[in-house]
Amino acid sequence: MKRAEARVAVHLLIRRGLDELTDFDDQSALQALGLDREDIEALLWRLEDRFDLCISPREEQRALWRLEKVDDLVQWLLEKSRQNQD
Repeated sequence: MKRAEARVAVHLLIRRGLDELTDFDDQSALQALGLDREDIEALLWRLEDRFDLCISPREEQRALWRLEKVDDLVQWLLEKSRQNQD
């Protein structure tokens, strides 16, 4: 998966959960966008489903503590995509 594809997927899913007019970029904090832990967890699940990723619940929980910005979510998706290809 290329970074651009991951970025588009993350931005699209966030926009679906927020007001379409909400302006944000990769450096935007997820909490500042109004996303709580449950919202972020739901984003992870949707990304896993969309890209057919197999992520353990333990890895998901670890990610929930680390993900702070939109870019962190993009990076997570890229990392998990690479791991699933191996």
